[in-house]
Amino acid sequence: MYEYRLAVIPNLAIDLINLPLCGLVTPEQVVLRTIALAQLSICASIWFIRQRLFGENDVLVLVAPALFLNLLTTMGYVNSLVGIAILFWMLLFLVSRPRAGWLTCLAIGTLVGTALFFAYLFALMFAMIAMFGWFWRNWFAGMGLKGGARAGLNTIGMFMVPLILVLIADTHRRTIDARPASRLARCQHIAARQAARRHRH
Repeated sequence: MYEYRLAVIPNLAIDLINLPLCGLVTPEQVVLRTIALAQLSICASIWFIRQRLFGENDVLVLVAPALFLNLLTTMGYVNSLVGIAILFWMLLFLVSRPRAGWLTCLAIGTLVGTALFFAYLFALMFAMIAMFGWFWRNWFAGMGLKGGARAGLNTIGMFMVPLILVLIADTHRRTIDARPASRLARCQHIAARQAARRHRH
């Protein structure tokens, strides 16, 4: 009695993780283990980033996941943790390779950017901001606003594929059309709505 249609939808990290595990473990276990592994992954990536940049670490790295407990991220808590974990591993790769070439950046933007789109859309935004700063600092330092403009163009080019996904995405998640499929059912549906309006008045 209902119509459905396929669409490109972001913020599906936990759904995509649960899909292959369906029937093997309960959804509750998938969520709990994903939260734990995402937090450990964030801590580990930040640990390695600090080690790479400063050559030292401290226990404050262990509170890193708590930095993402805010209104912006808790609207999609599990998805946000997975997205932020992916983001930090991308940053670790770039910190380890400050002179990565354009093809490497394009591959990262395509693969990691697409993963971030499906994991958590805000994480993709954070990744683009981080890459903008990385380009400006490592490729166009000392060029002022011109360098910033070129860094912006490089960032857009690097994330072209996920940006196209953003443009075609069905962000309203209208994957189910609640209108009954048959003509008779549609008439019944309209009559029921009209009766409900009269009852309210």
